[in-house]
Amino acid sequence: MKNDDPAIPIRRNDVHHIRGIDYHFQRHGDIVGIISQLPYLRRLGIGCICLSSVFPGMGYGDGGVTEYCSVDPCLGSMADMEDLVDKAHVAGMHVVLEI
Repeated sequence: MKNDDPAIPIRRNDVHHIRGIDYHFQRHGDIVGIISQLPYLRRLGIGCICLSSVFPGMGYGDGGVTEYCSVDPCLGSMADMEDLVDKAHVAGMHVVLEI
């Protein structure tokens, strides 16, 4: 978990199944945090990372996506997402975005 900026709103349902999760819902993980865990995921033999609810919207999992061509700013930027995809591919992993 890399996103520790207190200015970013906390959303109760932000649960990400990756090491570094905050089970007390005080902060949420972000794309930079996933990038930092790529070597660990590769050692586990993970070949694909499926990300859900990465698009901006009205809330986690409610289907209220407002923009499919950008990343929720609470999770990072498009540059972060491009970095994740590039580094995952170098590590031999795929990245799937659930819509």
